[in-house]
Amino acid sequence: MDRQVVFSLTVLVALCGLVGNDVICWLLYSQVWSSPYVTYILNLATVDMVNLSCVTVILLEKILMLYHQAALQVAVFLDPVSYFSDTVGLCLLVAISTERCVCVLFPIWYRCHRPKYTSNVVCTLIWGLPFCINIVKSLFLTYWKHVKACVIFLKLSGLFHAILSLVMCVSSLTLLIRFLCCSQQQKATRVYAVVQIL
Repeated sequence: MDRQVVFSLTVLVALCGLVGNDVICWLLYSQVWSSPYVTYILNLATVDMVNLSCVTVILLEKILMLYHQAALQVAVFLDPVSYFSDTVGLCLLVAISTERCVCVLFPIWYRCHRPKYTSNVVCTLIWGLPFCINIVKSLFLTYWKHVKACVIFLKLSGLFHAILSLVMCVSSLTLLIRFLCCSQQQKATRVYAVVQIL
């Protein structure tokens, strides 16, 4: 009974997330935005919808299995899609945080030298790289069934995710430090101005 409650609540949250991402996509598609981050956010909302759809279907199947032993076993097909969407989402978050970090640290260079279609090219690469990784993973696990190669691949995949997480943490921490330093400088400038007036 506890599993049923947890699965049901997770499905409810996932459905709310689907609605939220759908609203974001609709708002961004219906408005004209000039920010380079719109492409990233649209791709992130799309990949979130794919992931949440997979999670919803997998959990609904698990709820069904609580009552009936036989199931469609759709999780076998949707687990790789969910893993793929997780990887794409993480890569998109890294791209957003890294580009934001470059924008804040080097604002003049960013405005003058950033190519116009950088977001589109980066998003294409982000969708392509995990897709190729998943195909190789499927070949190793399903067709070749090479145990050592599978273990090496899983370790490399874990390392890849760890590097992505590290890059995102470093860029976010850099932005936080820059924000705190700038806010302290602004406070110091205001105090110095008040002292001069007095």
